[in-house]
Amino acid sequence: MNRDASGVNIHMAHGDTLDLISRLNAGCVRVDANWYDFEPDRGRYDFQALDATIYGCRQRNLEVLVTIKGTPGWANDGAGQNRPPINPQDWTDAVRTIAQHYRHNVWHWEIWNEPNRENFWNSGAGSYVYDLYVPAARILKEVGAENRVVGPAITLMDSWEDWLAAFIERARPSLDLLSVHCYEDEGREVSRKLGLSKYPWPQSIWKSRLIDVLRATGATSYTVWLTETGWNAPDGDGERRQSDSLDQLMETIPSGPWLQ
Repeated sequence: MNRDASGVNIHMAHGDTLDLISRLNAGCVRVDANWYDFEPDRGRYDFQALDATIYGCRQRNLEVLVTIKGTPGWANDGAGQNRPPINPQDWTDAVRTIAQHYRHNVWHWEIWNEPNRENFWNSGAGSYVYDLYVPAARILKEVGAENRVVGPAITLMDSWEDWLAAFIERARPSLDLLSVHCYEDEGREVSRKLGLSKYPWPQSIWKSRLIDVLRATGATSYTVWLTETGWNAPDGDGERRQSDSLDQLMETIPSGPWLQ
């Protein structure tokens, strides 16, 4: 496995789990930074749990992609973690604080998780861009020009094509890296959905591909990070099926140099 092109979702982990990831030759980990956890009350920050994970990664020479998500109840009168804050400055204050806290340890910041799904964000692509992504990108660049802003971390399901096209069109000036999530039954089907050439869709079951949307929006120059994919491992041959699907996906990565 190419260390520079592979990563692991850990949400939050330390100790033995990080040792195992390091032995897997992964180069990067994706860590959840839940806004409602690291700022449980306005202006009171608690990075203890995140510190253990992020500094543990850095001690093992693992790069970190931090995903900031989840509105705390105090910021929107309990409207839900998938709703924007009432005062936009609460969001930018939180982004500035976490970016300053981890400066020189974190350089890649993903803004929210699957905002095209209502259980994560129910205010649409426009609100995601203008209420979350663009303000966060501005703050992250102010904190450190070396910071790279990643998004929109959408999942390639439902009406994802129009959502992604709208995001690219509106967020282009603030966009460093595109990120997507893709779940299919097998690795070759993930490759097909992304548009990697080794496994083209049969004409009889043609489906939209990520590469088609990138071409239509003039976004093929952006590097795309596949920040979530995977397969369940039920009893029986589940682990073998997981391994086979991962092999199918990884062997197609060279056919899409835009994908990591």
